[in-house]
Amino acid sequence: MWKTVLVLVVSLASAACISGGGRRPPAGPSQPPTLSPIEAALMGQWELVGIEAQGRSLQGSGRLSFDQFNNFAVHAELAPGEAGVTPPRLVVLDFAAKAAVSGADQLTYVGLEPRAPADQMVPQASEPSAWRHFAIEGDTLRVWQENADGQPAGVMTFRRVR
Repeated sequence: MWKTVLVLVVSLASAACISGGGRRPPAGPSQPPTLSPIEAALMGQWELVGIEAQGRSLQGSGRLSFDQFNNFAVHAELAPGEAGVTPPRLVVLDFAAKAAVSGADQLTYVGLEPRAPADQMVPQASEPSAWRHFAIEGDTLRVWQENADGQPAGVMTFRRVR
């Protein structure tokens, strides 16, 4: 009797293997995660149009991007003619990370990677993770860091390019 049961089990297992019963369907293309309305508004390519630091408006250039996979990258540098700037030390901020929106106006970074070499950073450049506050109004994005009193210590303003 046990031989009959064993033959039956082996036969069923063989039939399942031959018919492909153990195979998974092929994986389709990965779908991007669903974005919150705030993340959707932040998504895109942005061009730097203004830098404010210590109550002064500064000239500079740069870009910011945020995509549907939460990849966040920013590069900002001062114009070579700005007072106190000594080329090649022009870069104020340059990093890439995964970003998540916390609340309505803060970013949390994971895997933050600075990209510019230290010899290109301006001496007063702050820690990239400090630039975590933001506000979007139409096609204008403001990103800032706060001082110990919770006041903006530096502000970068971007305009959406796409």
